[in-house]
Parts: sequence; C-alpha cells; structure tokens
Amino acid sequence: WMSLPAVLIAASYPLFKRFFAIPQAYLGVAFGFGIPMAFASCQNELPALAWWLLLANIFWAIAYDTEYAMVDRDDDIRIGIRTSAITFGRFDVLMVMLSYAAMLLVLVHVGYQLGMGWPYYAGLLLALAIAGYHYTLIRTRTREGCFRAFNHNNWLGAAVFASDGSIYFGETLTGKTPYRGSHMEFVPGTDCIGYGRILKFDRAFEPVEEFAVDNARELSGFKGVTHLSLHPGERTVAYTTETGKRLMRYDLVERRQLPDLAVVAGDDL
Repeated sequence: WMSLPAVLIAASYPLFKRFFAIPQAYLGVAFGFGIPMAFASCQNELPALAWWLLLANIFWAIAYDTEYAMVDRDDDIRIGIRTSAITFGRFDVLMVMLSYAAMLLVLVHVGYQLGMGWPYYAGLLLALAIAGYHYTLIRTRTREGCFRAFNHNNWLGAAVFASDGSIYFGETLTGKTPYRGSHMEFVPGTDCIGYGRILKFDRAFEPVEEFAVDNARELSGFKGVTHLSLHPGERTVAYTTETGKRLMRYDLVERRQLPDLAVVAGDDL
C-alpha cells in the first residue's frame, strides 16, 4: 500500500515547482520514499528510524538540488518556476551548507541509536570533507562550479563503510551518451561514460571487487547506481537509480541479483 502515496508524490512533484518555494524538499520526499517503503516491505512496520533516514534524505536533496538550481536560476526566473536557489537568494550557499550539516547531524543521531562502530562515523567524516569541497565549488556561484558540485554528490552519497573498513561505491553513470553540456568523460580506453556497477574498495582505497548489477530505466538515460545502502549483515546491498522506479537488491556473497524490494507500477517515466 505504500506504493500508492509514492506514486502520488512522484506524479505531483512537477506541479510543486509552480507554487512551492522550496520544491527541492518535496523532491527529497519523492526520491527518499523508498526508505519507508523498504521498511514496510521487509519489517512490516515503520519504525522511527525510517523517518529519520527520510529526513536526512530530504536535507541532502535540498543541498544537492539547490546546487543544480543555482545553475539554472536565470532560466527558471524567466519561465516562472520556483526553486530553492531563487527562494534562498543571496543566502543560497549558506543554505546548501546548512542542509549538508543537518543531513550529517541526523545521520550521527541514527548511528548513535543503532550503536554503529567507527567505520560509520569515518564515512560521515568523509562526507563532511566532500561537503567542504562542494563549498569551494559553489561559493563563487559559477554555473560550471555549481554543476560540478551537483554531479560530485555521488561521492558523498554512495560511500558506505563496512565493519572491516571496506567502502562500497555506486557507479553513477552508465551508457555511451554524456549529458548535454556536461563535463562527463569516457572511461579510459572505452566509448562508455560508465557501467552502472557497484565497486568495493579496501580501507586503503585499493579496488577489490566489481559487481555487475541491474540498473533501472530512468528519465535521463545515463544514470546507474545513484544511492545505495549496505545491510548490517554486510551480505546484501539495496540500491536505486535516481528517477527510476525500482528499489533493487544484490547479494554480494553469491554475486547475484535478488528480487526487487519495491517497484512503482507503470511503464511510463
């Protein structure tokens, strides 16, 4: 039944750009609604943890999508679309950084409640450092810098630390078609911008394994693994493709795709 509000939220998001001052917050709800859906599917309940994680996702969406909105601010003003970059005005950079800070504070609270070990907090420190790097990109508000910060969020969001210090990254890009006007580069020696895999690195940041996982069909056509979460048992990973309609799972031990956790009905995007 959780898929019903998910569909309504996703379908109504474009309308919010016409009248809601910060549609990026609503985007965070739309993109993050797979979190309570996964809890409902796997545990048949919605604990407080699900809503804390959704809140962290909302703050993250405000941060990264405001960076994107800063790129298109002049165009959005001209066509009459509301965005957080327009609403925040000269405080846009400050609000991006405060949103990153709020996301990380929520995740610190989550980690404390779950009794997470040092690798988890090391991951949050890495995310904090990445957020600091984003500040250097957006502080002058150039289109190129803001777009680079937006694209760089895959490094912030897809790093998940295992108990042995391993790191799992989702390969955000897939296919052979770079986004128009972007700085996407081809994988050296290939004609692809990426393969949409999940990659494992050890604590020394040396590559260990690659996992060829499924990707969901999505609007832009070039996104692979954009968000992922490692199960506490460290055997399976749940992940999704931004703007796709599947919440997918993969068994890292048997190296096989598992049944999806959730699928939004309908073939249209």
